Amino acid sequence: MLISSRPAGNHHYGITVLPISNIVTNSLDDLMVFVRVVELRSFTAVGETLGIPGSAISKQIKRLEKNVGARLLNRTTHGVSPTEVGRAIFDHAYNIMMESKAIDSLVSGFKNEPVGLLHVAAPVAFGNDHIIPLIPEFQRRYPEVRISLDLSNQYVDVAENGIDLVIRIANDLKPNLMARPLASVRYVPCASPAYLARNGVPQSPADLQQHQCLIYGRLRTQDTWHFIDTAGDRTGIRVSGPVVVNSTQSLRLLALQDQGITLLPSFSVAADLNEGRLRRVLPAVEFQGQFGDTLYAAYLPNPFLSPKVRVFIDYLVEKFATEND
Repeated sequence: MLISSRPAGNHHYGITVLPISNIVTNSLDDLMVFVRVVELRSFTAVGETLGIPGSAISKQIKRLEKNVGARLLNRTTHGVSPTEVGRAIFDHAYNIMMESKAIDSLVSGFKNEPVGLLHVAAPVAFGNDHIIPLIPEFQRRYPEVRISLDLSNQYVDVAENGIDLVIRIANDLKPNLMARPLASVRYVPCASPAYLARNGVPQSPADLQQHQCLIYGRLRTQDTWHFIDTAGDRTGIRVSGPVVVNSTQSLRLLALQDQGITLLPSFSVAADLNEGRLRRVLPAVEFQGQFGDTLYAAYLPNPFLSPKVRVFIDYLVEKFATEND
């Protein structure tokens, strides 16, 4: 609480007390100067530390006393000292000054240094295969950043779920998001060597109709695989098979168990192809998947992108550029 000579309100030290917010709102700079004067007991000394004349400091104190409605300092030839009211106000103002400095320090830290909890959302398979392995090095570089990773194949609303950054595979993102492309996504039709030995290797996209195809989706509504034909046009072909599942990891496991041909992003099956557990079919044909052809790091528009988000995006760009070299 601070004070005023107005007739309304509570009373303290023989004068009327007003809520502290009234004085703080109108006289915050003067309060901070008042604290320094009480600490140094001299207008001149405070003026020297602030680079302004002592007379200017004296004017600020007089203005504060007028606003408060009480004398705050006793002035003598040996310096100044707080009155009883001044001492009470000093205690409050000192706390305000310390809190203000703490807030400035906190905001400065968040503006300049990567710190705090980073909420990231990503698809399950991609997160497990490509985000999780990158986390240890990132945390060595930025030990003040903690990561909360939400792995889900469901659409995640960034704003409603408090997500700082979402990793998405898409052709287009919603207009309320900013995004930075990380990599192109290629789709690979593949099957196990045992399945192909038993059922033959397709020589054209039309041959896929004679094979068991493992399809991504919830229902049999996503049973069309699209490819770029010899004329450069996007063409669809209907496929069928014994299993439809909404998990790229599950489709990979089924293909490894010789259950059919599946169409997956190359990042899901790269190790299996390199080590011979799966074999790519129709290598000369470019296929397009249900998810999109670009991997994005997306976030809500913000003119002051926090350092923790910025450095994580930069880190992903660095790592995926290396992977694609």
